[in-house]
Amino acid sequence: MDPRQKLIVVVDDNQMFCDKMTLFFEERYGDRIKIQTYTDPLRALQVLKPEIDLLIVDLEMPTIDGKKFLSYATQKGLDKRRIIIASFQNAEYLHQKFQLSECLAVMDKNEPEQQKVFAMITDSIVNRT
Repeated sequence: MDPRQKLIVVVDDNQMFCDKMTLFFEERYGDRIKIQTYTDPLRALQVLKPEIDLLIVDLEMPTIDGKKFLSYATQKGLDKRRIIIASFQNAEYLHQKFQLSECLAVMDKNEPEQQKVFAMITDSIVNRT
């Protein structure tokens, strides 16, 4: 991997969401990023490393929920300020479930305004040198 590329990992049991994220990142950032997607969160746990620039995790997965995945990720050395929890739950629910300091952000996958904020966050991470 080119050291100037940002490593983005998406963990979501929905392949369509993983494909949507891959398309979003590739169209927006091209060769400035390397993206890895996992529909099996247990497999994703095996490849977690502190060098990940952005980790996007689904809250509701059958084998492990996003809150527990977040805990494992931080135990493996990932910076919680590099982790976004995504869900089809509304933002109010997500903010009740996660404290502000637990992760970088929570995101309702369906809310257009939250998707705009998501794009601003990812721009900041990818464009950071």
